[in-house]
Amino acid sequence: MYAACQEPDVGALVEKLGSKDWKVSYDAIKKLQNIEGPAVPALIKALKRPEEQIRANAAICLWGFGVETGNPAAQPAVPHLISLAEKDPSAKVRWHATSAVVRLGATEAAVPVLIQAVEKDNHSYAAQGLGWLGPKAKAAVPALMAAAKKREGVPEQNAGWDLRWRAVEALAAIKHDPEVLVPFYCELLDDPKNTGDHPADKPVKAAAYEGLASLGPQAKAAIPTLIKHLKGKRDPLIFPKLAAIDLRIMAALALAEVDPGNRLALSAVLELGKEKELSSTRAVACNFVGKFGDTSDPVITFLTETIENNEEEFFIRRAAEDALDALKAKLKKGQK
Repeated sequence: MYAACQEPDVGALVEKLGSKDWKVSYDAIKKLQNIEGPAVPALIKALKRPEEQIRANAAICLWGFGVETGNPAAQPAVPHLISLAEKDPSAKVRWHATSAVVRLGATEAAVPVLIQAVEKDNHSYAAQGLGWLGPKAKAAVPALMAAAKKREGVPEQNAGWDLRWRAVEALAAIKHDPEVLVPFYCELLDDPKNTGDHPADKPVKAAAYEGLASLGPQAKAAIPTLIKHLKGKRDPLIFPKLAAIDLRIMAALALAEVDPGNRLALSAVLELGKEKELSSTRAVACNFVGKFGDTSDPVITFLTETIENNEEEFFIRRAAEDALDALKAKLKKGQK
């Protein structure tokens, strides 16, 4: 942080935000972010400048002050950012202003502009911000449902491609009426277009499973759909260099939450947990068994074999060990 900074220095840095040399503008952004609070008044003025690049970079500076929970030093800029996100003629400026609003801790007052960003600019971070607002963002439900199905015109750059699954995640967080959400989630799961041709297809399905799971028994109408997908063909979701999982196990997780007494979910997981290629499926299977399993012979055999056969894959072996410990604790508690 700069202990003290003369106003002319801040002004000079603001001017550099408009430099055509990206190294100069990037350096100015970082320095203004380090100055933080004392730079806010000058950045608010910069948001009103006629130069598109200065407005955009000023919004980026303010975005850097945020931590998704708000920053007192930058709060005076929020109304100006909301106005910019709503009215600026530049899609680039609107995008960065909206991102700053979300990262600085969007309140209920920002809901209309976040809805607009989802509808007009395919802004995935705006969708995520609406989810963080929870039930306060209930007015966004129609826009988020439309975004979850949107394919045309959604860019694959600037994180725009993940609008659809971020929208589905947000719907779950808002906790809207199950009578509306349950059939919508089932529709997404049954949509033949969600086959993986687009990078967001499988994450959309994963988010729909999570949404149903979050509703618990309120989503009983989804049981036939969940069983159908649980019994369906292999459905891999692969994040390069991160994880790979068979989405059928997410169907099982949702089924166990929606219908806790359904034994089909546990039986299916014991089979899916033997998956050789999609390693994360095995770990998730162990976590599932620790939460929903019992001490029957098939369950104990599955866990002990998983421990024995995964000596070189620590995270899977550890998941199986933790599940076994959890089941033993359940048994001990039940005997008291």
